[in-house]
Amino acid sequence: MIEGLVLRTAPQLVEPFGIGVDTATEILIVVGDNPERIRSEAALAKLAGISPIPASSGMTFGRHRHCLG
Repeated sequence: MIEGLVLRTAPQLVEPFGIGVDTATEILIVVGDNPERIRSEAALAKLAGISPIPASSGMTFGRHRHCLG
């Protein structure tokens, strides 16, 4: 049932590789409750809990791990 709602509301969210219905649902919920706080893709990712986090505590350049959930 949720999949149908997501596909009707924002089908573009599930088009990219790796984004499923659950993640798209979370994004829609966050945006619906806090539209004024979303000023960039980075702000959206942080609010949805899907922003990349460093892969290690050492000196790394460009390596990130995605934290989903």
